[in-house]
Amino acid sequence: MRLDIVVVKTPLVHPEALRDGARAALYESVGLAEKEVKQGTPEGVGGMSGMRGSIFSEVREFPAYLQGITSSPLPYAEPLEFGRQAGARMPPVSALIPWVEKFIPIKTGETALGIAFAIARYIAAHGSRSWRQSPPGVRMFERGLERAQPQIEAAFERMVGEVSTRVLTN
Repeated sequence: MRLDIVVVKTPLVHPEALRDGARAALYESVGLAEKEVKQGTPEGVGGMSGMRGSIFSEVREFPAYLQGITSSPLPYAEPLEFGRQAGARMPPVSALIPWVEKFIPIKTGETALGIAFAIARYIAAHGSRSWRQSPPGVRMFERGLERAQPQIEAAFERMVGEVSTRVLTN
């Protein structure tokens, strides 16, 4: 999901003051988004060292614009967010073994590898359970941004007021 904040009127303030204010509001915004996304992320096997702990935010500055990013570098972030469609490639069995060991009681004669393989085959044939929901996937990024959006908009509105006041009093 993407949230764009665009200045639609020519600002009557100094461009550097506007950029400094926008930078401060953007840093606040990505922090808010990260917090909300992490709250909606399933614990999984790694807890804070797994998916939830991999979520990060950063602000990138370019000559013409600023960009805020909240993301995860983990390869299973996208299948978790959107679900895995039926008929898609089988997920890696090795990635499912820690999940099986944590969440599924293993009976005598069974192995975590065997159960993980069966789950991977099922997911490849039928899609992940989160794919069969509507909308598919956990949607922790999308829903987290939706929850943070009012606070993000308020941060930018506050920034405009602060920049205007600062410019008028100088």
